[in-house]
Amino acid sequence: MSWALNPAKDATLSSSHSLRSPKRVSNCQVGREVRAAFKPGQACKSLEAATTYGGREMAMRSIERVNAIHAQVRGIDLQGQAYVANEPELIRWVHLVEVISFAQAYQHLAPQALSRPDLDQYVAEMARIGHLLGAEDLPTNYADTHAALLAFKDQLAYNERTRLILQTIHAYPAQAHEQPFIQLVLQCAQHILPDWALPWLRVRPASSLEVQLTQTALVLISKPIQWALDH
Repeated sequence: MSWALNPAKDATLSSSHSLRSPKRVSNCQVGREVRAAFKPGQACKSLEAATTYGGREMAMRSIERVNAIHAQVRGIDLQGQAYVANEPELIRWVHLVEVISFAQAYQHLAPQALSRPDLDQYVAEMARIGHLLGAEDLPTNYADTHAALLAFKDQLAYNERTRLILQTIHAYPAQAHEQPFIQLVLQCAQHILPDWALPWLRVRPASSLEVQLTQTALVLISKPIQWALDH
């Protein structure tokens, strides 16, 4: 799903993360919470880089750092219950969203989509990282990951925090010449959201032509970036 702001991967994540479990969303001091979220988010991006491209020692250091940050993030949910960010079920939800988001974005934009066995291998490898981060009972294939994510549907809520996160995403700071790229990223992120999430996020379903045009435009505009990464 995608569900925010590295070419395809981030924009997808943001949209998906904006559907939050009502058990784990505070209804006060929303603005401060969102601003504070950017600093731990930087650690999570470092985690992605370390666990993807680094050696085992680097990956484990990054995982330990993120676990330490999560252990310090505490709050009060909508039911008045205290919680911490490293609760296994909360980590499981984030993991499922992240895995589906990355996979969906890749399948949507890559020149050659992954086969189902390759997708299952990706999910299984990511599950190892998720367990090290504190999640429990993670699926190890693509189909089960979709099913596990859908099982959270009845716990999700669209509220003031959701609206603020979406507003923050769509107001992503960028220079004028970067705005067309950012808008394409956001549109693609919406196009790979699950159908059941669209009404909650106040997003209209896109036509097949709109999806194809946006997909093609983003692939073309990303070619210089891909060339720079390859060289």
